[in-house]
Amino acid sequence: MLGQQGAKLPISVYLTAVFLLYCPKPKNSKAGGAFARPARRQNGTGKMFFTGKGYRLYKLFCSVLKLKIGRYSAAVAVFVAVAVAVFAAVAAVAFADFAAAVFVGSGYSFFSPRFRYCLKYIYFILQFARNYFNYAKGVIFLKEQFLKHLAGFSGYTLPQLQAIFSKPAYRGIRLNPLKATPKVLQAGFRFLLEPTPFCQNAYYLPPTYQGIGHHPLHHAGAFYVQEPSAGSVITAVAAQPGQRVLDLCAAPGGKSTGIGALLAGKGQLWSNEFVKGRTGALLSNLERFGIANAVVTSMNTANLCAALPEYFDTVLVDAPCSGEGMCRHNPEALRQWSLQNIALCVPRQREILTNALAALKPGGKLVYSTCTFNLQENEENVAWLLSIFSNLKIQNVNFVFGQPGYGKFPFANNVRRIFPTNGGEGHFLAVFQKEDSFKRASTALPGSATPPKISAAQKLLWQTFFSENLSAVPAGEFRAKNNRLYLVPAGLPQLPGGVLRAGLLLGEFKQNRFEPAHALFTCPLVKPLQSLELSLSDPRLSAFLHGQEISAQGLQKGFVRVTVSGVPLGFGKYSGGVLKNHYPKGLRELNENAQPNWGVEQN
Repeated sequence: MLGQQGAKLPISVYLTAVFLLYCPKPKNSKAGGAFARPARRQNGTGKMFFTGKGYRLYKLFCSVLKLKIGRYSAAVAVFVAVAVAVFAAVAAVAFADFAAAVFVGSGYSFFSPRFRYCLKYIYFILQFARNYFNYAKGVIFLKEQFLKHLAGFSGYTLPQLQAIFSKPAYRGIRLNPLKATPKVLQAGFRFLLEPTPFCQNAYYLPPTYQGIGHHPLHHAGAFYVQEPSAGSVITAVAAQPGQRVLDLCAAPGGKSTGIGALLAGKGQLWSNEFVKGRTGALLSNLERFGIANAVVTSMNTANLCAALPEYFDTVLVDAPCSGEGMCRHNPEALRQWSLQNIALCVPRQREILTNALAALKPGGKLVYSTCTFNLQENEENVAWLLSIFSNLKIQNVNFVFGQPGYGKFPFANNVRRIFPTNGGEGHFLAVFQKEDSFKRASTALPGSATPPKISAAQKLLWQTFFSENLSAVPAGEFRAKNNRLYLVPAGLPQLPGGVLRAGLLLGEFKQNRFEPAHALFTCPLVKPLQSLELSLSDPRLSAFLHGQEISAQGLQKGFVRVTVSGVPLGFGKYSGGVLKNHYPKGLRELNENAQPNWGVEQN
C-alpha cells in the first residue's frame, strides 16, 4: 500500500531531490533550482538556461545522449522535457500515495513531509514554466520584431536577415603590443590566427574555442577578448605617443586598453565610466595590460569635461546605446531591445556628445561610435551634431572595412557601418574635427588636491626597495595617498573629484617596509632585477595561477617577476629554493584540479 506508514519513497523522489539540492538558487530569481530564471551572463554554450552545478548536469546529460551543447540546441529542450517528466511522475506518485492514505485511512497527515515535498515539486514546475516560456516568448517574438525593424532601413530582406542572424557570432582577440608580439601570441594557440580587417593585431577566434579567459597569456595581459568590429574604434582614434586622449564611456576597457597600447606609456589616457559599479573591470583590464599613464575616473560627463576645458587631443564617445549589434550573440540584449529603448538612448547620447566637445582642443578629433544599427542613434545623431555646432566638421574616414552610412545624408560616405555581413557583429563610426574654440563661459569645477609628494621617510623606503629589486621604472612623478605610492604621468592638471586611480600603483608603505603591488611587476615598462620564466607546458605555471608556492633555482633572495612566454604575469618572493606566491587572490584559477589545457577547440 502506498500510504502505509513507514513505506519507502520511490527512487524517483530521491533522484529528484538530489537534483534539486544540487542546483543552487541564482541571485536573480525567486525560484530555486536549476530551472530558475536564466542568468544574465552567458557564454554561448547553453549557460543562459542553467547556472552553477546545474550546468554540469546539463553537460553530462548532453554527453550521454551525444547531443551538441548549444544555446538553441535540442539538448536544452530534451533536458527540460525529461526533467519535467520526472517531476510530473514524482508528483503523481506522491498524490497517489496521499490519496491512498486518505481513502484507506492509514492516518496520512496533510502536512506530512512527503506531501509538502510534492507541493514543492509542483511549485518548481510552475515557476520554471513561467520563467522559461516568458523568456522564450520574449526571444522568439522580439527577434521577429527586431528583424522587421532592421529590414526597414538596412537594405536586407527579412529572409536574408533571418539567415544572417541564424549564423554563429564572430569572436575575436586583440594583441597587446606593449607585452607581446604576434609570434608569441600565435605560439600560444593550436590554430592559425586569422587577422580581422578592423584593427591592427586583432584576430578572429574560432566559434568553438572555449576557455579563452583561463589562458595564461590572457592572465598576463598579452591579449584582450573583444568582438572583432569593436576594434574599428581603436583604428579610428589612431592615438599617437604623447597625446592626451579621453575615453568618456570607458568600461569595461576594451577601447581604453587598445588606446593605451598605442600611446606606449607616453602622453595621458583618461578613462571615465559614470557607472561606478563597472569601474572594477576597467581598472583590472588597464592593470592587466600594464598601462602606466592612465587616469581612471567615475564622473558625470558634464562635470568631467567642464573641469578639463579644451584639454584633450582626442575624445572618444563610445556611447551607451540600444546594443543592436549584440543581439546575435547575446539573447539577453535582444530581450531588452525595444523601440522605446532607442528613443531613450538618443537624448542621452546627444548630451554626452555636447559635453565631450567642451573638453576637446581646437583642431582636436572627436570619435563617435555605437554598437547599434538604427538611424536614430547613428546618422541622425551625426546630422544633429553638425547642425548645432558649425565649427565641427566631419572627416572622411576612408577605411577599407565596413560600408557607407544608411539614408540619404550628405555625409553618408564619410561615416562607416559594420554589419554581420562585413565580418563583425556591428558597429558605427563617425570622426569629427573641432576647428576652433566654442564661445562659452568656463564652468570648470573645483578639483581635488593633487596627491602630495612622498615624504623623506617614504622616499627612503622606496629607494631601498628599488635598489634591491628593480633597475628601471617609467618616467613620471611619485605621489603618495593613503600610504600607497603611485607613479603618475608628468604634467597632470589639478585632478577633479571622482578620480579612482591616477598612474601606476607601485605598492604600499607598511611600517618599516615597502610592499610592492601586482601592477608594478606586470607593467612591461618596469625592469626588475630578477625574473622567472615559465613556459606554457611548465607544470609550475598551473600551480602559480592557482596561488601555490613553486620551486625555483638560481635566484637571489627577494622579489622576482614571473613571466610566461616572456610576458609579465605576476611576482613572488624567493627564499630557499621556493617562490612564495603573490598572485592576487581575486585573479587566481579556483579549480585546483584543472589541467593546463588553456582552452580547447571543441568539435
